Amino acid sequence: MLLTYVFTYFIVTLLCTAIGAAVLANLTFDMGTESELKAFKAFIACFMLFCLTNSVWIWINNGYLDIDGTWNSVLNLVAVCICSYFWFFFIELKLDPGRVESTAFRIVSIAPLAAAIAIVVTTPATHLVFYYTDQNVYMHGPLYPVLEALAMLYLIIASARLFTHRKMAYNEEKKKEFFTLGQFLFYPLTAGVVDMIIPDLPVMELSTMAGIIIVFTNMQTSRIFKDPLTGLDNRRNAELHLDGAMKLASESDPVVLYLGDADGLKMINDRYGHLEGDRALKLIGKVLKRAADGADMSAARWGGDEFVVLSQGDPGAADPKQFTDRVEDGLREISKREDLPYGLSLSFGWAECVSPHVSPNELFAQADRMMYGNKETRGKEAGKA
Repeated sequence: MLLTYVFTYFIVTLLCTAIGAAVLANLTFDMGTESELKAFKAFIACFMLFCLTNSVWIWINNGYLDIDGTWNSVLNLVAVCICSYFWFFFIELKLDPGRVESTAFRIVSIAPLAAAIAIVVTTPATHLVFYYTDQNVYMHGPLYPVLEALAMLYLIIASARLFTHRKMAYNEEKKKEFFTLGQFLFYPLTAGVVDMIIPDLPVMELSTMAGIIIVFTNMQTSRIFKDPLTGLDNRRNAELHLDGAMKLASESDPVVLYLGDADGLKMINDRYGHLEGDRALKLIGKVLKRAADGADMSAARWGGDEFVVLSQGDPGAADPKQFTDRVEDGLREISKREDLPYGLSLSFGWAECVSPHVSPNELFAQADRMMYGNKETRGKEAGKA
């Protein structure tokens, strides 16, 4: 019976590893931004390492593999901590990518992870987190609950942030996405409760794998509403969002539509090639996403070199000039950081709607006139220069 249990545990961990590998192989560039995908891939890779080390641990702990399991267990716990961190990092990239780029944020956010890893790697000498008995049986040390709390801290903060943003989001797709991601916390929490009642079952592997599959499925579904090049919302999603927002527009809940056109994209394509033109659009998308997410707005690629940003909320919540200046500052900054041989800029126009009786076409026409007026002015100024 014991061998059956050990073999079953072993097979479950290998299956979870294989499923994790399959998810990794099927993650495509249009499921999110490059940074988001890197963080999610790192999260899955650490989860796979957790599963593999557990597949070794089960044989050691039940006497079928006569080797020292200390460093296997160290690797296992380090994988758990890093896995939690990358989930938190993935969520932060979705909610506020600009915040993630802050040095202060990176230092503060990685501090619990650094503390957890320090505790784990010194455990072979201190026995504070775990130790092996003379019979080579794995036992928890006095600081094991502290390590669990440090790892769980990232998941709790991520879920709290998601549910807070869900309340503020006015895009139904965003609300659904944040709710799905926020639920992820309950999978390891449930597994932890089960493990306390019936220890040494592969519930953590199975529950986490279930969460990964749900998130992956959500990412696949979201591709319907994403622009594959920039990772922003596509035109279809922007139209749905605008239509829903304008039906609720009022003096106390106005809708502001921003329409932006990339300056000089034809020149970039002609002089540097279309791959460089695509890179320019990606960088513009990155800046727009950061600026929009930071103000609880939504950004989309309308088509070609045109972008739209939608704001809905209290009057004055998003000052148009302040927002467009922030985008321009972001474009100048990223152009310098990427050492581009050209400058990135957007010509903006905007229009406000305070009545559900205004049509989206009317709002677009108003923003479009302003945008092309600004673009013409910029062209004349550039010609004089």
